[in-house]
Amino acid sequence: MEVDVKEALLWCRQHPSLTEDDRAHIDRWMAEARDPVWQKIVAAIETADRLPPIQGGFFCFVVFSSLRCRRYAEEAVYETKAMKKERELEAQKRREGRLALASDIEDIVRRVRAHRRKWEAPPISATWRETEAQQALAWLEQQSRIIRRSAESSSDFSDNFVPETVSRQTGGVEKRPHSRQLGVFMKKMVNCMHQSTGNPRYEFVAKLTNVAFPNADFGAAEVRQRCRRRTRYTRR
Repeated sequence: MEVDVKEALLWCRQHPSLTEDDRAHIDRWMAEARDPVWQKIVAAIETADRLPPIQGGFFCFVVFSSLRCRRYAEEAVYETKAMKKERELEAQKRREGRLALASDIEDIVRRVRAHRRKWEAPPISATWRETEAQQALAWLEQQSRIIRRSAESSSDFSDNFVPETVSRQTGGVEKRPHSRQLGVFMKKMVNCMHQSTGNPRYEFVAKLTNVAFPNADFGAAEVRQRCRRRTRYTRR
C-alpha cells in the first residue's frame, strides 16, 4: 500500500514531544518526500511482517526511529565498561517490566473470562453490552501481545546485527565533521532496519543518514564499511 509521505511527515511533525531540531529534521525530509526509497522501506517492513500494528503506520515508525537515533547520536559519549554494564542493567529492567505488564494483562483477561463463564448465563443473542465486553477483552489481548513483542524485540547489545559502540574520537585528520555522531546513527539505524525487515538495508540507512545530517552525502557502500561486524563480540 502506497504511503502519502508528505501527509505522514506533517502528522509526525505535530507530535508534542518533538524538539526544534526534530522539526528541522522533518523539514529536510519533506524536501525529499518524492524519493521512491520511502515506499521501498515501507514495503520491506510490510513484507517482513516483524512489527505489530503501529499508530500512524510503518512509515511513521521509520520517522520516529530516525529522530530517536539522531538524538541519541548527538548526545552519545564514549562508554566505559561500568557505563555499559549500567545501561544493560537498565535495559534488562525495562524488558522485565514490560513482560511483567503483559503477563498481568493476560492474567486479568483469563480471570474475567473465567468469571463470566462461571457466574453469567450465556446471552440468547449478543447484546450491545456483551459485544462491548468482548471487544474490551480483545483489545486487552492485543495490547498484551504488542507489549510482549516489544519487550522480546527490544534492542540489546548482544542481539544487535552490529554492535553500537561509540568511538573515542569525535573527529580528526581525514575524518568527516561529526564523525562520532554519524557512526552511531548509522549503526543504530542498521540495527533498526535489521530488526524490522530482517536485513541491514544499507542503501536505506544511507538515505536516512543524509536526511538526518545535512551535507552527510553517504552511499550504501560507505554505510556498509562503517557498520562492518568486525568486533570481538561477533567473532566465532
